[in-house]
Amino acid sequence: MAGVRRRRRRVPLPLLLAVFLAAALAAVFAAVQLAASLGSYSSAGREYEALRLTRASAAEETARTLNTATPEPTTTYPGQGLAEINPDYIGGIAVTGTAVDYPVVRGGDNEKYLTTTFEGNENKLGALFMDYRCTQGFDGRHTVVYGHNARYGSMFGSLSGLLDAGEYPDIQITTADGESRVYRVFAARETDITDPAYRLEVDGEDDFLNFAAMLGAPDSGRLPEGATRILTLATCTNGPDKNDLLLVHAALQ
Repeated sequence: MAGVRRRRRRVPLPLLLAVFLAAALAAVFAAVQLAASLGSYSSAGREYEALRLTRASAAEETARTLNTATPEPTTTYPGQGLAEINPDYIGGIAVTGTAVDYPVVRGGDNEKYLTTTFEGNENKLGALFMDYRCTQGFDGRHTVVYGHNARYGSMFGSLSGLLDAGEYPDIQITTADGESRVYRVFAARETDITDPAYRLEVDGEDDFLNFAAMLGAPDSGRLPEGATRILTLATCTNGPDKNDLLLVHAALQ
């Protein structure tokens, strides 16, 4: 009948309480997950900071022994102490202008160091690791080093800034026996897991030049004349497709 008001149906109190409780539990779970994630990043961060101090201390000791000026911390990664901590240690890497400044390991496969830190601790940050098939280490014609695109710019998380860089930085490598090398970045690009950049065998000068061209060297014009070795840094893009990758290519000067 006109003029008759309809009574609103009230939601039962038990249902309201159930919905509220579910929302509260979801919020608590999210907070716990965030805290665990931050704790994981923090513990790995402390470990790698301690390793940097170990490296800096070794560099200072070497400088005192040789009676020379103390080397800059980001320009050398001596193996003294690091090989004793982890026999898989194969060298150190520092990318100028980024947060990349870590030891590099090479294990028996490409799985272990995805979730294992340099000191052998289980952690989602893992470690920077060379493809286990690079049996010549940094002496191979093409060397690939992997690392996570971690939050807050750790590991290879700061490499995404090279995609729009007007000028590429240098990559400083120190081998396990203390030899220092400088690689010049000539390309940074997004691709996927089907990219032929993961080919490790490069035979002869022509094959090397063709391979470098495929990676983008001719277009950039930044491949150093007479370059004989290429280093590729590989990480994910943190996009929706887990098969998308960010690759940074550099040539030994």
